[in-house]
Amino acid sequence: MKNIIAIACVSLALPAHADVVVSELTAQSPTWDRPSNNSVMNAGQCGMASSDDSVNDQVPFARFYVRATAENVPMDVKVISLEDEPIDFDPFVAVYCEEFDPTAPQESLLDLDDDGAGYPNSRVLTSVPLEVGLDYIVVVSSYSNWAPSQLGRFEVVLGDNLVFFNPCAADLNGDGVLNFFDVSAFLTAFNAADPTADFNDDGLFDFFDVSAFLTAFNAGCP
Repeated sequence: MKNIIAIACVSLALPAHADVVVSELTAQSPTWDRPSNNSVMNAGQCGMASSDDSVNDQVPFARFYVRATAENVPMDVKVISLEDEPIDFDPFVAVYCEEFDPTAPQESLLDLDDDGAGYPNSRVLTSVPLEVGLDYIVVVSSYSNWAPSQLGRFEVVLGDNLVFFNPCAADLNGDGVLNFFDVSAFLTAFNAADPTADFNDDGLFDFFDVSAFLTAFNAGCP
């Protein structure tokens, strides 16, 4: 998955930290009817959390897939604005179990938060242990529905024993959507002989990789 930075501890006495991904919400990002973080009930239970609708409709979002690599791991996600001026992007984060439907954002909801770690950060930290083998979806959006605060660069930081993964091979920029940007990323990688474009893993960059990418792209994402 592109744009993922692995953090390695220099001391063997310290545990390895999980992943960090840098991304951006743009005018081309998909949108959703963002739920409210002021009325969350039963947070921390897969599919049991509920939330009122908010006044923020058609807000851009990005989704990231996360798995636990050990038992009894809490969902620890922090989203940090990378904009020069914090007001330029005020992050909001929600976590879902197994599936996320932007037209029904209350379904499969685990937890959500805005500025839990202090503006301009957003953090979800639940005490309920995550299950190994389940897929969790982190949805990053903004608190506001007015420009420019709904668009901007950010990073998502996972706690220990949590990792990002990409369930959709053709989603090369990892935003959960297949579009021109993924095609562009593939062509750039292909022309540079980047292993990302070696879709059939034969060490070559040829027609078979292009064919494999197009097949994956046409198959769509979950």
